[in-house]
Amino acid sequence: MKALKYSIITLAALILIVITACKKELKGPDENLSSLSSITLGTANAGTPYYTLDNTGKYLILFVRDLNYNNGVVQKINISGSIPILEKTITINGTVPISPDNVVVTDDNQFIGTFFFFGKPSAGLVQAQLIYKFDINLNITKIDTIVKSLGGNFGRTRLVKNGKGKITGVFSNKPTGRKTYLTYKEMDENLNILDSKTDSLADYGTNNLSGTNLIKTSDEGYLFCGDNSDIPYVNNIETILQKRDKNFNLLWTVKHKATPPNIANPAYLHELNGRYYVYCANSIIPQTIETSTYVLVYDINGNLLQNKPMPIDGIVFRGQTTTEPMRMTDNGEFFILASAKLNTAPNLTRGIIYRTDANLNVLSSEVYGGKGVVGSLIKINANRYLHFYLDNNFTPDNNLPRLVFRYIDAKGKVIE
Repeated sequence: MKALKYSIITLAALILIVITACKKELKGPDENLSSLSSITLGTANAGTPYYTLDNTGKYLILFVRDLNYNNGVVQKINISGSIPILEKTITINGTVPISPDNVVVTDDNQFIGTFFFFGKPSAGLVQAQLIYKFDINLNITKIDTIVKSLGGNFGRTRLVKNGKGKITGVFSNKPTGRKTYLTYKEMDENLNILDSKTDSLADYGTNNLSGTNLIKTSDEGYLFCGDNSDIPYVNNIETILQKRDKNFNLLWTVKHKATPPNIANPAYLHELNGRYYVYCANSIIPQTIETSTYVLVYDINGNLLQNKPMPIDGIVFRGQTTTEPMRMTDNGEFFILASAKLNTAPNLTRGIIYRTDANLNVLSSEVYGGKGVVGSLIKINANRYLHFYLDNNFTPDNNLPRLVFRYIDAKGKVIE
């Protein structure tokens, strides 16, 4: 363990610091006049960006995978002013973020998230899921191992804050020739293990269960979501939703298979007024066939109340490439993000932001962005939201991907 820590710390010492201001754009990628600004990520072909806000709401901490080099990139962005400012970037070689959309912000304003370490056979280091802890200046203050790969497969670890000073982590593991199971770990904010429990009763058979989200529910229990893929039929993925009590005992499990039965990818969980919302995307291969982005609504006992697709005219392909796809507004309405290829621009992916009522009926929609759109929404304060997205098509600076920022109100209108 010590060798792994010191090796990764050595790799992490290669730090790239970038201090730059966002650029104000006269027109957006769709040639629409809007209040846009953008940041060059500083890493070629960046993957899906994940994020968290610090406790003050002043800083956006962004986690990106550099697909060219399989490195983790962490960025600190000041969003307190009218234009976001990139203050610092660090690169962690050989280790990429795997579930930082569930990054936990500690009481003393540090950040804890899980990363995947590719291993270093020459040093006797196996693949592992690591927990990194950063301070507000992106200094790495601790590294710990949550699970190692011993010849089997493991899914993405999910983290959630569990009251004052506590963190819960859930990961799936499938040792070679055995069934998949879930393990629960409760930790303090210094990553010391307080309790650990493996669910040996739940049987996922030969499938790989990969966690996609975990939330703490209002009754002090947990809601866990994952995609369950049968290895011989990898294009047939079902959504699994589980409710567990505060001690991680399983209360119920429901499964959802997309129609037609292809890939149903869950991406986000939300609880509201005794209902659980699961954002999904049904992807079909080949991707020239129309697919759907939809929201499943369950009651507290796991009964399906609603299966609501997000429609728009002219879509050829609709995908899931978004990291924070659903946000409740101050009006009791929802913003829901998706991406699509349109008949009017079949070779270019566009982002779509829907505004719906409380029953998910679409009130309005807007097309934005260009190639490689990945979007997120953050509530800044009353009636003010930060909408940002990765746009690989909007890259005038050295062909690097750009993050495009817009401030919008609760109606989805750009705030100038």
